[in-house]
Amino acid sequence: MIKIEHLALKDIANTYYKAIIPKINTRIEFVEIALDYFTQKINFQEVIDSPVNGNTKNSILSFFLTLKIKRASDHNLAIPANVEPWITANPQKLYDILAFLKDEGNLKELILVEPLEAYDKDLALQAYFNINKQDDDLTIFKFLNIILDYDLFGAFSYDISTKLGLNACPYCNRVYINTVMKEGGQQIIRPTYDHFFSQSKHPFLPLNFYNLIPSCYYCNCTLKNATTIMHDTHLHPYLDGFGSDALFRIVISDLYPNISDSRNYKVVLQDAMSNFNPKRRKIFGSASTEGNNNLFKIEDVYNAHTDIVGELVHKADVYSRGQANSLKKLFGTLSTNKSEFYQFYFGNYYHEHDYNKRPMAKLTKDVLGQVIPEFFK
Repeated sequence: MIKIEHLALKDIANTYYKAIIPKINTRIEFVEIALDYFTQKINFQEVIDSPVNGNTKNSILSFFLTLKIKRASDHNLAIPANVEPWITANPQKLYDILAFLKDEGNLKELILVEPLEAYDKDLALQAYFNINKQDDDLTIFKFLNIILDYDLFGAFSYDISTKLGLNACPYCNRVYINTVMKEGGQQIIRPTYDHFFSQSKHPFLPLNFYNLIPSCYYCNCTLKNATTIMHDTHLHPYLDGFGSDALFRIVISDLYPNISDSRNYKVVLQDAMSNFNPKRRKIFGSASTEGNNNLFKIEDVYNAHTDIVGELVHKADVYSRGQANSLKKLFGTLSTNKSEFYQFYFGNYYHEHDYNKRPMAKLTKDVLGQVIPEFFK
């Protein structure tokens, strides 16, 4: 896994916070109006007069009711008699949650709380509001989801991924996740965004900036999905990456005469950590449910790319056969340097902080470090 790094990361996060807050506040205001109506504090005209978008209005009203409001002509069904029973059983808890979210400081913390504090913050709030994930409290999760609605994030997803400039998935560094827009702003493709702490278990964090990880479809939806993880059992991309603590290594698995033949190689992820390094659990896990290597099947998926390994070994072999010293002398003559030559010859980025720019960057560096270590001296 590759750490997400950006010099202006906090600025990107703060810009997102300032832009999404008005949308969340609009949700809060209408949810409170709807709750006031269904608890018979105001009349329905105040609901009708709310400037909130019609589709949003219908979906929020439907949330409170035993039936669905699909269009304005259905508004006559939005009466207290049709309210879900859990509403009348939990009104004060709902008002308490709304009061908490209406506080600007509280909402800012939920959007910008950093990964190390996010998990504990969410659990503390669940305990504070006595949300037990059972029976009616499951609906409290849904109540939070209509306010801190992940759909609101869509309007900012392209802007954030463009600013972050990630071209390769940070979880696997194997798949492109480019953001592509046409001139004029037409949106074409972008990364998926994984909730590091899942929405289904952490209802206060669905719009948290650092909880939304730009990633590929395979890592997000196929491998991780809604798996329960924590920052002490798995690496969080905004906190750390494999770095030099876990290295791709190749093992000779056969002896086909063509040195580049993919059948000659097997890829393993080697533990290169000192004893008692807490990252070991996060990378390799102390149980099958722990560790990024287990969760994202790193060794398995990388062994689907032994053709790339074969090509790297072949290039390294050509480079090392009496050419290394002469090529190094040419760096100055060609107005280039080691990292530029590396990118040109081996087809990937030399420096770790650039690994997010192209898939297989870590594999490339680790394999070459194994077969031509003299190049990196």
